[in-house]
Amino acid sequence: MNLQSLPLIRYANQRLFECFEYLSHVIEPGISGRDIEEIVKSLLEKKGLQPGLLGYRGFPAVCSISANNVAVHGVPNDTPFERLDLCTIDIVGCMHGLYVDGAWTYLVRKKNEPLHDQLADDELALKLRLLSVAWKTSILSVRTAITGKTISDISLTAVDTARYYKFDILPGCYGHGIGENLHQPPHIPFSPKDPLFSEAKLHRIPQNSVLNIEPVLISRRQGNPHELTVGEDGWSISTRPSALSAQFEFSVWTGEQGNKKNPGELVSLPGYSVFNDTLLKHPLFF
Repeated sequence: MNLQSLPLIRYANQRLFECFEYLSHVIEPGISGRDIEEIVKSLLEKKGLQPGLLGYRGFPAVCSISANNVAVHGVPNDTPFERLDLCTIDIVGCMHGLYVDGAWTYLVRKKNEPLHDQLADDELALKLRLLSVAWKTSILSVRTAITGKTISDISLTAVDTARYYKFDILPGCYGHGIGENLHQPPHIPFSPKDPLFSEAKLHRIPQNSVLNIEPVLISRRQGNPHELTVGEDGWSISTRPSALSAQFEFSVWTGEQGNKKNPGELVSLPGYSVFNDTLLKHPLFF
């Protein structure tokens, strides 16, 4: 990857961002995962992006759709979403040989449905707090990818932020480099106990590279939050039934530290500065 690739990186990520923005207007109670998959398929085609997830390592769908305690790799099905479900959509696209990858968690509700009068509902309050902290964790981790020194700096930012707000991060899922391949070095662990963490402390954050930052936050409920199960579809990974999960996956151009002509930037959110603290308050499209 080099600086000459940046215009295409920006353009492709802008198109992916538009997909997530559009989905925020159509995800309502009653829509199913298969309905969403058809919408994503159409959006990718309109945006000039080839589906990058379908068939990847055998994955059977255009996008991954995970609900509530399903943390990652959910396969779209015909089950309709209910009001106030959490719905995480992971989309991969490819443009001129360049991969883009992102994920967004939505709170399923009717368009423009007010929530302020329902905050006494403990379950809703938890979901809103989880979404807010998952967003903040990813944004702060992106900042560290631009200003930090080693890969482990990114890891610790994510872990410390989640723990401060009393959430956990799903073990065994990693951030990664992205470009001509969907997953390429470096691998970014999100736990100091991960076998790759020692290696991450030795590897400097690469300059002029794109990294995908994707910690998956899970709520702490009774029992072990790290107790994971694989679904009957062979793909979906779930936490305990009583737990919840949320994820915002962003791509960051690391740029060159100290070079004002080539600073790092959050290419997943075009037009937004990752160093503007107003971006930390709550997820976009909310």
